[in-house]
Amino acid sequence: MNRSSPTHVSMRAVACFIAVFIGSAARAADFPLRTSLAAASRTQGVGRTELPLLRRGAGAGAARVLEVMSAKLGAAGRPEVVPGQDRTVASWKDGRTLVIHGDGTKVSFRDDQELRSGPQVPLAERPAKEWLAQVGLQFIQRELADFIRLGAGEKLEPFSTRVEVGIGADVTSRGPPAEQVLTNAVVFTRTVDGVPVLGAGSKVALLINNDGKVAGFDFDWAEYQRTGQRVKVLGAARIQDRVKQLASVQVDAPGAAVQRYECGLFDAGLRHSDPRSAVQGACVVHASERRIVDEAAHARNPADGHVVTATVDVIPIGETVEADSHWPQARMLASGQVGR
Repeated sequence: MNRSSPTHVSMRAVACFIAVFIGSAARAADFPLRTSLAAASRTQGVGRTELPLLRRGAGAGAARVLEVMSAKLGAAGRPEVVPGQDRTVASWKDGRTLVIHGDGTKVSFRDDQELRSGPQVPLAERPAKEWLAQVGLQFIQRELADFIRLGAGEKLEPFSTRVEVGIGADVTSRGPPAEQVLTNAVVFTRTVDGVPVLGAGSKVALLINNDGKVAGFDFDWAEYQRTGQRVKVLGAARIQDRVKQLASVQVDAPGAAVQRYECGLFDAGLRHSDPRSAVQGACVVHASERRIVDEAAHARNPADGHVVTATVDVIPIGETVEADSHWPQARMLASGQVGR
């Protein structure tokens, strides 16, 4: 699935700081599950000869999710509720906001007061990712157990972290701007029979302040239904051929580079899934392409005269592929428009 999107930046004012979630390698951290994916996917593919074919189950509905979540959150008073066809928004006077999407399998919560009041620490003293994972897992087990349910052979695993950094300085200071960690984000994913689920689905993300208080969360989590079918998947060499055939960037061309290559099961999430589609094997390929658009400017200065395009392609890796109206590569493979 060709998914190209701008980098997501979250900003808020805290004192004289500009807050930006940092996703660079220097300020983000991957857990062993994701690190091993990066190391093994290009040479081993998914590491299995076959994968289960799964389908997303329906959620409990917005009204039921709001009822249960309101009791869990313990927010004061009754919220103001704005229902809608695609999402329901509940807002409390104390600054808490809950957004429930669709059938209730996708939910976002923010506590603005908690976000504003969290202590700041220097970037060098940011909380350890292992501690964030422990705090996050305890919160999920305590507060989100009604929604983050695991089936047979499924586990919830920490996947990655990133930090929200404030950059600024006292107006009387002549030193360089100081970097302070305002909030931490830790992301969990589901594994099925040891295989990680990639994509927006099967994810739980928590915003955790430096004192360990959870100031918000997002999850996109449907219970999976096993179809009883297992699909044979391609080996690493054939996956590479399929990537070259279907990726939007010619990955082995001059000027092209692959930044991340991950293979597993793929769940696009509630908002980007065909309701009739399957959760099936795929490799997610993050790549960039550098093209010279002004030869003269580039000749004068190699840092000028070019553009860089970043893409994310999701390439199905099954020997047989289920059609998906929201996934161009799966649709083409299923219909025989391209060779398998």
